[in-house]
Amino acid sequence: MSYDEFIKKYFPYDSFRKGQFEVIKDVLEAFESYDYVVLGAGTGFGKSAVARTILDYKTVEEYNDAYLLTSTKMLQEQYYDECKSNEHHVKYNIAKGRGNFACREHDMKTTCSHGACQDSSEKYDCGYGMIGNDPRNNGGCYYWEQKGNAIKSDVAIMNYDVLLSDYPNHYKFRNLMVLDEAHNIDAKVMARVGLTLNQQRLHDVVGFRLDDADYKEKDINYWVKRLKELEEILADHILNNYKYYHSKREMDQIRRLSDSISKRVNEIEFDPNFWFVNPLPYEKKMIIKPRDVSGYVKPLLLDNAEKHLFMSGSIIDKTNFVKYLGLSDDDVYYAHAESTFDMKKNNPIIKKLCGGLTYRNKEKTLPKTYPIIEEILREHQGEKGIIHCNSREFRDKIMNNVHTNRFLTYDSSIEKEALLDYFKESEYDNVIVAYSLEEGVDLPYNNINFQIIFKVPYPFLGDAQVKARKDADNDWYIIETIRKMVQIQGRGMRAEDDYCTNYVLDSSFNGLIRNKLCPKSFKECVV
Repeated sequence: MSYDEFIKKYFPYDSFRKGQFEVIKDVLEAFESYDYVVLGAGTGFGKSAVARTILDYKTVEEYNDAYLLTSTKMLQEQYYDECKSNEHHVKYNIAKGRGNFACREHDMKTTCSHGACQDSSEKYDCGYGMIGNDPRNNGGCYYWEQKGNAIKSDVAIMNYDVLLSDYPNHYKFRNLMVLDEAHNIDAKVMARVGLTLNQQRLHDVVGFRLDDADYKEKDINYWVKRLKELEEILADHILNNYKYYHSKREMDQIRRLSDSISKRVNEIEFDPNFWFVNPLPYEKKMIIKPRDVSGYVKPLLLDNAEKHLFMSGSIIDKTNFVKYLGLSDDDVYYAHAESTFDMKKNNPIIKKLCGGLTYRNKEKTLPKTYPIIEEILREHQGEKGIIHCNSREFRDKIMNNVHTNRFLTYDSSIEKEALLDYFKESEYDNVIVAYSLEEGVDLPYNNINFQIIFKVPYPFLGDAQVKARKDADNDWYIIETIRKMVQIQGRGMRAEDDYCTNYVLDSSFNGLIRNKLCPKSFKECVV
C-alpha cells in the first residue's frame, strides 16, 4: 500500500483541508531520510489532524510507540478528546502531574502532591498504591493509574514539563516524538536547566537563608560560593534525614535540588561568562540560568526518541529555530503550509498608537491609553474581548483607570483556568485583562471578537540573561517578540468563518513590522 492509500486510511476526517494531504505525505517521506522534521503551519491549517494521521500510521503499520508533547494541560485534553476513540485501536493516554488528582487515601481532601505517601516521613504502604504499572482491584491511586496507562500506551500525551522532569525514571525511549507548540521548547528547557532559589521554601525545609545582600549580588562567582554552601546543607539533610524527619515529598525536592546544583556548579565553573543571575527581591527568589539552552535541548528532550516532528504556527525563522534547538540545518527537513484563513479580512490589526510604553516613556503615554481603551470597548459593546498587557503592572493600571464594569482578571494559573471556563460560558460582554494569555487558549467565534495589544511583548531587558542573549543574538530578541504577536493574533480566529479585530496601542509596533524578520503574512494584516 502506498503512502497515498495509508494517508486516506488514517486521516481522522472525511475530507482534507487545503494542503493537508500533501504535507502528511511530505513528512512521511522525509522521515525516510531525516530524524528531525519541522512543520511550520499557519492558523487554521489543522496541525492536530496531521499529527494524528502520522501517529496512527506509525503505530499500526510500523509498530512504533510515541510521545505527543504539548505546552499546556488544555491542549493535552483537546488532543485526548480528539484521539481517545479511534477505529484503529491506537491507545492514547494522558500523563499529568500529581497536583491534578485527588488523594483517595486522604478521602479526596488533598491532591496527590500532598497525599499520604508524599507527606509521610517513612515508606508508606498506600491501600490504593500501584502494583507494578497496574492499579489495585479497588481502582487504585488516580495519579498512578493514569501514569501507568500512559507508560503502557501507544501514544503518551504529555506536556513538556512532565517528560523533562520524569524521563528516564518511568518513561522509556520511544520511536517517535511529536512536539506541538514547538516554539515553546526553548523556554521549557530553560526552566528545567535554570536554578530557582525560593527564599521561603529553602528556609522552611533546610534552614538556608537568602538575605538582602544576596538580592543585590549579580556576580556569578559569588553565587558559586553560595550554591556550594547550600549544597553542603542539602547533603547533610540527605545523609542524616533521621535528624530532620522530612516527608518523602521534601526529601525528593532536596535530592533533586542537590543534584541540579551539583551539575550547574560544574557547568558554571567551566564557563562562568555563560551564566547569569536574575534577582527577584519582591518575589523572594533568585534565578540562575545560562545565556541559551542550545546545548541542553538534545540530551534533555530530543534524545528520548528516534524520530521527531516539530509543529508550530509561529516559527518565524527556520534557520534560527533549528539553531536554538542545537541542531544543524543539514540534519533537519522543513515542511511549510500557509494559513488557509483570510487573516487580513477576518483578523485585521488596527493601529491605535498612543506612544511608547518603555520604562522611560510609560508615565507620559499611560494617560493617553485609557480613553482609547474606553472607545474600543464602546465600539465592541455586547462582544467579548481580551486586553493583553504583558505585565501585572500594566494590568493593574488599566483595571484602576479605565471606567467599565466589564473587566475580569486573575492572579494565578489556577484562577486563570477557572476564569476561562466562566468566560466561555458567560453570556455577558466581559473583557479579560490578561498578562499571560498569548497561547494555549482556544476561544473561537463569539468567545472573543476583539483584542487589545496594550504593549508589544518584547522580552524584559532588566533580566541579565535576556540582555546578554540579545547582545549576542539580536535576531532572537526580535523573533521572540514577533512570535508572541503572532500567537496573540491567533487567539481570536480559530475557524475559516470566524473573525476577530485586533488593536495595538504601543508605538514600538511600527519598528517591529518594519523589521526584515517580520513575516509578510503578518504585515499584510495591518490595516
